[in-house]
Amino acid sequence: MEEKISCSSTLPPLKPDEGLLDALADICVRAAFFRKALEIVACMEENGIPPNKTKYKRIYVEMHSRMFTSKHASRARQDRRRERKRAAEAFKFWLGLPNSYYGSEWRLDPADEYD
Repeated sequence: MEEKISCSSTLPPLKPDEGLLDALADICVRAAFFRKALEIVACMEENGIPPNKTKYKRIYVEMHSRMFTSKHASRARQDRRRERKRAAEAFKFWLGLPNSYYGSEWRLDPADEYD
C-alpha cells in the first residue's frame, strides 16, 4: 500500500518578497516593459507592499520621457509600437504624469469655446 504525502497542506502559502518585487519593477521600467511593470505593481498592491511611485516616476522621466516621438518612423514601425505606447501611457497614468491614456485634465466644455 502506497501512502501519498501532500506537501501543499504542510507548507504555508508563499508571500512575495518586497525587495524582489521592487527590483523586478525597477528593471521593467528601465527596460520599457511597462505592461509587466504594471502587473508587478498590481501584485505589490494586492500583497500590501507599497510601490515606490516616486522612484519609478524618476526613472521614467530620466529614461523614457521622449519615447515614441519620432516623426520619421515607418508606418510598419509605428504600428508595432502602438501596443507598447498604450502600455506606456497606462504606466504614466499610474505615475500621475500627463498622458493620453486618461487626460490629466478634463473639462466639460472645450477651452476654446469662450474665445
